[in-house]
Amino acid sequence: MPREVPTALKVAQAFAGAVAVWLIAVIARRTAGEEAAICAAWLAAAYPPLIWMCAYALSETAYSVIVLGTVVCLSRVTDPPADDMESRHVASAFSAGVLTGIATLTRAGTLFILPLACLYLALRRNRAAAIAIALGALLALAPWSLRNIGEHRVGIASQGALTFWTGNSPAAIGEGDLAAN
Repeated sequence: MPREVPTALKVAQAFAGAVAVWLIAVIARRTAGEEAAICAAWLAAAYPPLIWMCAYALSETAYSVIVLGTVVCLSRVTDPPADDMESRHVASAFSAGVLTGIATLTRAGTLFILPLACLYLALRRNRAAAIAIALGALLALAPWSLRNIGEHRVGIASQGALTFWTGNSPAAIGEGDLAAN
């Protein structure tokens, strides 16, 4: 409950929520211009879950910032290269891969972005960026996946925490999220 969440965490999550609003404005600006960015920022700032979610100790606030950052980095990869500098695309692609890996550790469904982005870039003949995304994601995912495989025999938890425990441990007796089922 919000009263049990430390104030420092609430402040940190409120800051993350502000970053999410800014990232939404950046995405809107890149796709539709300055007026769209202003509208998107106002709508995001007034969107209730971005406001009240910060009062709870949940991962949604951090996840939204990470996945929005992934979108910004991926959109930079598809820009035409400035001054024929492919290195910017590779750096953005690597960053997008790392962020995708981190987001996947938060919400496993994000892993779906990785093959789609790599396939899209490979079809556009930007294999260096496709490889950079894959390597970035591997860098972020490998340590935790190896740990999870060694301890729990699964690479990535489907929803983390209790669901990870109940779905992957022989000692689990059905407590947590599965108890309602």
